[in-house]
Amino acid sequence: MNSSERLRYIVLGSLVGAVFLFFVGQMMVLQLRDGEEYARQATAGTSTVQQTTSARGEIVDAYGKAFTGNTTVCNITVDSNYFSPLELNPLLLTLTDLCREYGCAWRDELPLSAEAPYPFTDDEAAVRTLRGKLQLSENASPEDVLYWLRDLYNLNDYTDTDVLDRLRARNKLEGLSDAEALDWLRNYRRTPQATDAELIESLRTQYQMFRYTEEEQRLLCGIRYTMTLSEFSAYNPYTFAVDINDALLAAVKENSARLPGVDGVSMPVRTYLTGDLAAHVLGVTGSISSEEYSRLKEDGGTYSMQNPSGYRISDTIGKSGIERVMESELRGQNGLRTVVQDQDGNVIRVEETVKAVPGHTVQLTLVQNVQAAAQQALADRIQYLNQNAPAGRGKEAEAGAVVAVDVKTGGVIAMASYPTFDLSEYYQNYSQMVQQSPSPLLNRAAQGLYTVGSTYKPAVSLAALDTGTITATERVNCTGRYTFYRDYQPVCEGVHGPISVVDALRVSCNIFFYDMGRRMGIETINEYSYALGLGHATGIEIPEQAGQLSSPETRAAIGEEWYDSYDLQSAIGQLDNQFTILQMAGYTATLASRGQRLQIHLVDKIWDYNMQNVLYRAVPTVVEQIDAADETWDAIREGMIRSCYNDSYGRGTSYGTWGSTRGKTWSMYGVDILVAGKTGSPQRGDGLVNSCFICYAPAEDPEIAVAVIIEKGYEGDRAAPVARAVLEEYFFGENGKYHQNKLNYEAARQAEAAKPAESAETP
Repeated sequence: MNSSERLRYIVLGSLVGAVFLFFVGQMMVLQLRDGEEYARQATAGTSTVQQTTSARGEIVDAYGKAFTGNTTVCNITVDSNYFSPLELNPLLLTLTDLCREYGCAWRDELPLSAEAPYPFTDDEAAVRTLRGKLQLSENASPEDVLYWLRDLYNLNDYTDTDVLDRLRARNKLEGLSDAEALDWLRNYRRTPQATDAELIESLRTQYQMFRYTEEEQRLLCGIRYTMTLSEFSAYNPYTFAVDINDALLAAVKENSARLPGVDGVSMPVRTYLTGDLAAHVLGVTGSISSEEYSRLKEDGGTYSMQNPSGYRISDTIGKSGIERVMESELRGQNGLRTVVQDQDGNVIRVEETVKAVPGHTVQLTLVQNVQAAAQQALADRIQYLNQNAPAGRGKEAEAGAVVAVDVKTGGVIAMASYPTFDLSEYYQNYSQMVQQSPSPLLNRAAQGLYTVGSTYKPAVSLAALDTGTITATERVNCTGRYTFYRDYQPVCEGVHGPISVVDALRVSCNIFFYDMGRRMGIETINEYSYALGLGHATGIEIPEQAGQLSSPETRAAIGEEWYDSYDLQSAIGQLDNQFTILQMAGYTATLASRGQRLQIHLVDKIWDYNMQNVLYRAVPTVVEQIDAADETWDAIREGMIRSCYNDSYGRGTSYGTWGSTRGKTWSMYGVDILVAGKTGSPQRGDGLVNSCFICYAPAEDPEIAVAVIIEKGYEGDRAAPVARAVLEEYFFGENGKYHQNKLNYEAARQAEAAKPAESAETP
């Protein structure tokens, strides 16, 4: 070896040694300096972020008494981070077996019957969604749907031959019998002791070709489809069953080894604490429908890493009433937790990364005891008429509504609709309620439209007096028949002779108001009616009907002409005038406040969850001011007061409810409260008559206005006792200004009743 070769070897050896020393140095750095960090990364594996649920805010009354609450229930959840996709179907079958054993239902939103031959259910919207998810035509049959679901979720009933056919096709073993194919597999795998059954079972797992009975296919299709709707994923665990019992929870814990990823999780759930109290106002929560979820997704309101408080389809949402319209306040903000797994998929740590924030508490203007009195009085009155009224004169009464409004603020004190329902049993009884007549689901107070008859006459009185059509002292001669028109001569309930507006309100004289209608015309009447809040929406928070006023436009909409006689009919609250009882209560409050119409509302305050800080406070808002003369308001008030009594001015139409001496008529517990009211007996068109009544009190300084309707209740005075019960509770109930008078009165009565007994015991 010459010197040049020796030099090349030395250089080459030096380079190899340098490279070797470099890698040795790097290994030392990795092991000694960064070893712990790499070990941590190797151990940490992966992490998954999941949503945590916040508690829903509560709904309380004006005094802070709760209508709703939250309780904790245990749900079964399935988390895909803990098992492979191949394990899902067997896992679900094991879970359903446990649920059957312990009497618990699981979620299944597939709109197919659970029983063969599995026809579609009656939920047409759900069927449309199902076909859309599978991209099937609108004519796709249940058989078509099941075929594609079985294929989608790998639920076909693969026979042993199907499995072996797959083996033959994949390994080019065509021509071999089943036995020969299995022998080939034994030799290939070098497992001579394996039985045919063991080999086929291993192939089923390898090829995902399992066997399921027809019943298991339908069962798994239902669960897997519901999981699809719920967007089940590693980031979104699936709620398999809700509100499970303790026995099933214990069984799930005991079987945890064969139920990976299955757990019993405590979740806050809405509860309704007051049964049917204000059911139509409060509303209910429920599962998000696919249509609702689609709208939420379009609006960016669904759950994502960027929007952790968004909705998942498995969440609940407000479906009606305050629960719906105040959803954004009640819902709260969901949080996040991070699930950390090692390289083998084992969960090694769960961390709360974003804390859930409970929703806000919504305080309503409703007063629970007044609400309860309104509901009870309405139900009692209808039942009384059913049992005691003659046929055609109230015996057929079947439904109604009552609304009470705070004259000073516009807040709704009570809103009752009959028949009603129990919020806590809403979903259990829904199918029966849908078929019930009259429907308990309709909020007749805000969504029922009624012709209100003579309770409309104060509005016409205002228009007539304010426009100078008549003065408070001028009279119209009532002969019992209005004879201005030759071809239309409507009648009155009596013959009242010359009568002023005040006494026309007292006796509800039709002739007087026919004449006012003719003189003013419908446009003038409607101008004042609209200003009083009639024939258009009040703007209250919950859904309502707008109603309508009689007009040429209203008639034209149904293809009819307007005749002069329609002015007369409209002036007594008939024809096309249709209002809600909520509007009537607001109208009555506007009369009471001498033309100041306030915004009607239900939400008084919004608090943080624990009611420590007020986030919103309603203030009385004037939406209309009718600047009529004091003499005008005095005349209307006097006429409405006289309507309630039988005193020196004569008999009013509702005197039977309020008494016979003004100022002493409705005296309770030593307190005299003067009431101003008006009856109405609107014709229905079916030969029967509705009973309508409005009032406010105290007449001198009004605090509360009440409107009542009883369908088929006959004359207006039949509804007055409902209003009286509301006023009694408002003034003398536990929150009333005269509650102590009631307590003192009852104590005195008890003491008086005890005296004879004490005397008898004295020797």
